[in-house]
Amino acid sequence: MIKKLLILMGTIVLIFTLKTHAQNESGDKIFTSLKELVESKAYVFHADHMLPASGPSKYLTDDYKLTIKDNKATADLPYYGEAYNVSYGGDGGIEFDNEYQEYKIEIKEKKKKILVRFKIRGDKDFYKCLLTITGKSSVTLNVQPNNRQSIQYWGDLKPLSQE
Repeated sequence: MIKKLLILMGTIVLIFTLKTHAQNESGDKIFTSLKELVESKAYVFHADHMLPASGPSKYLTDDYKLTIKDNKATADLPYYGEAYNVSYGGDGGIEFDNEYQEYKIEIKEKKKKILVRFKIRGDKDFYKCLLTITGKSSVTLNVQPNNRQSIQYWGDLKPLSQE
């Protein structure tokens, strides 16, 4: 009876170990492909939720996105929040189509996290952007405008070739 119990427990431990190893290998492959995607500078962030600095999160139904291609970033994202400068007069979303500045990639291997930072000038404002990538379906974009409150978006990342 004890032998059967020990064999059963050993089998369970072996199965658990193999399953964990397979999940880690799969996670490593996804992380490697995400690093390559970010380093290629040819990807699209599709936003499906937004969280204004003041107010509840909102589900997004339209195709809002940030596109990175070579040395250029293009964004069409909704915005809810307050302006700091009364003369700002800007309404509408986060929109830019320009060459970015200070594009930096920080890779945290142990945490399997990638941070992408850049700055960019739009028609009405200057933006600091931070993409935090922890998986294909776990990507956040924090946008800090110069003249308005910051805002955060959640979504996923895809290669430009899939567009």
